[in-house]
Amino acid sequence: GTYAATLNMTSGSVCYGSTVGKYVKVGNQVTYTAWVYLTSVSSPSGALNITLPFAIPSTTTRPASMLVANNMTGVTGNVGGWINPNTATLYLVAVSGGVMAALTGANLTSNSELYITITYNI
Repeated sequence: GTYAATLNMTSGSVCYGSTVGKYVKVGNQVTYTAWVYLTSVSSPSGALNITLPFAIPSTTTRPASMLVANNMTGVTGNVGGWINPNTATLYLVAVSGGVMAALTGANLTSNSELYITITYNI
């Protein structure tokens, strides 16, 4: 199926050049891939997250994801994300030197891109 990836944050706004997202569901396993491309940002702030097509149940271990970030301000190290049980929210983080920090609206610029792949059980 298709499911557009859009960024959620506390405040501000972004304009999208693309929000392509697709998922494959086989049994209770979902693999979701997406590309988010921004053309402009306006005062974005707060932790960034993306809503996924399906929520994970409370009995599922927090799955990790693979993300590639391009043209983002102040992002060093590896970029990834995780989902809390009983949600369909992928929280975006950067890990550098063993320290994990949330990606925020302050990291976004015009031309920021995110490439996302996550496989999880529902």
